[in-house]
Amino acid sequence: HLGSMESALKEIQASSDIEEQRKSFSALSDSFYKSIKAFGLGGGTAYYEYCPMAFNNEGAYWLSDAEQIGNPYFGDKMLSCGSVKEKLK
Repeated sequence: HLGSMESALKEIQASSDIEEQRKSFSALSDSFYKSIKAFGLGGGTAYYEYCPMAFNNEGAYWLSDAEQIGNPYFGDKMLSCGSVKEKLK
């Protein structure tokens, strides 16, 4: 999982295009979620959240430390779009 996360982080840092950064963020979120499922959080809580409209209605997930939705794929345009799919501990 670490290699995938490092690759996604490098892509985010290397790009100034917000859409490319969002694609890399999606890949980072997927790898991070798999890592949490495999190893746990060590006592913390995270929320696995989903926006069905991201990437032209293909949908995308992200992790958050808050249950309240703060959609990273649409920013201020649709900040509260999405739902919590899983509470991780």
